[in-house]
Amino acid sequence: MHKEIYILKGQRSEDYKSFSDRIFKLSNILEEQYGPESLKICLTVKPPPRISVIPFKREKIAVVSLTRTTNSIMELITQSEGFIGSYLVEEAIPVAYNKDWEPDSRSMSANPIS
Repeated sequence: MHKEIYILKGQRSEDYKSFSDRIFKLSNILEEQYGPESLKICLTVKPPPRISVIPFKREKIAVVSLTRTTNSIMELITQSEGFIGSYLVEEAIPVAYNKDWEPDSRSMSANPIS
């Protein structure tokens, strides 16, 4: 099982609703044709604020993340309008551990995060 991430850009001519509809339609077809184990979408649904401390890009972007067992090229998405790129990723899953030191003492880690 491996995870793939695909990035698609919206067209200047399409509004946010049309972009959203296009991405959801694409994801439904992906689900039907490829049957991934999981499929998640993250996309721009409205323009960023005009004034902001954070310098947001004003482009529409969608990230389609899916998990599947095969690694064949999905031409449906790679040849879609606005396709930017794809990535095969390895997720880092947190490892549970037992806390066996006193509450007020330092942790045993060389570089504690918490």
